[in-house]
Amino acid sequence: MTPFGGWISDRLVERYGSRAGRRLVPLAGLALSARLLGWGVSVSQPSLAAALPSLALGFASMSDGPFWATAIDIGGIHVGAAGGILNTGGNFGGFLAPVLTPYIASHFGWSWGLYTGSLIVMLGIVAWLFVDPMEPAATDSLPGEL
Repeated sequence: MTPFGGWISDRLVERYGSRAGRRLVPLAGLALSARLLGWGVSVSQPSLAAALPSLALGFASMSDGPFWATAIDIGGIHVGAAGGILNTGGNFGGFLAPVLTPYIASHFGWSWGLYTGSLIVMLGIVAWLFVDPMEPAATDSLPGEL
């Protein structure tokens, strides 16, 4: 769903501008992801228990294109650093998830391990409320340039 999310975001940018176009896909995709993951914990049918977390991952992945496009927009001439920060954050989360989820599950049960994942996704939604794709980096010059 990553290409689909990028395509939707591009259409929204054309119609509503960068601020709304870059924000709407992550806000909606992450909200759906958190809800589907939370719902997936509580179902008893094996097919739903497999489908709902899979859909949750897909809706979270819809945000990848807007994440990168926003990093490019905000980064300005420092786009490499902005991309590096974005990639490092994503990889750090990818490192922590398989460590923290079973740890939480061993103490509180698997449901709470997955509910914690939903909570972290919701924190991502809150973070997006503070991201302004229209606001470039503080400076558009390299150190030492006038």
